[in-house]
Amino acid sequence: MNVNGELKAGIAWFAIPPKVNGAGKVEGQLKKQGYIALANNNLTMPAIAMTTSGKGAIAFTVIGEDYYPSAGYATIDSGGNVGPIHVAAARPRPRRRFHELQGRRRRSAPNPLGRLRGGRHRRQLDLDRLGVHRSDVRPR
Repeated sequence: MNVNGELKAGIAWFAIPPKVNGAGKVEGQLKKQGYIALANNNLTMPAIAMTTSGKGAIAFTVIGEDYYPSAGYATIDSGGNVGPIHVAAARPRPRRRFHELQGRRRRSAPNPLGRLRGGRHRRQLDLDRLGVHRSDVRPR
């Protein structure tokens, strides 16, 4: 979709009331349709639910300049009136981006079970830390 001159992902919605015809097949005709978009962001992965009273909601993922992948929703009614977009669970952007991490050594938390010994592919537990004596361990 074109939103304020920028190409962004939006949501298209369609209202099709279902009917069962005389042959027992479900059919319907398009009654209303519309689009939902948010400036500077993309709306993806929509899901829609309507009640028999004509009230519903459209849930989606908000991704873009303002939001790291976050949960969003908008209300909708049987008349096709869509309410404002709400971000239900905003996630902060990561502190660092991948290109900023290149060339830096990755620091990980110490492993309480032990450290690498005797080769890079073999892991041996520091059993003393766990309170297990070497005589208690049976070799495979």
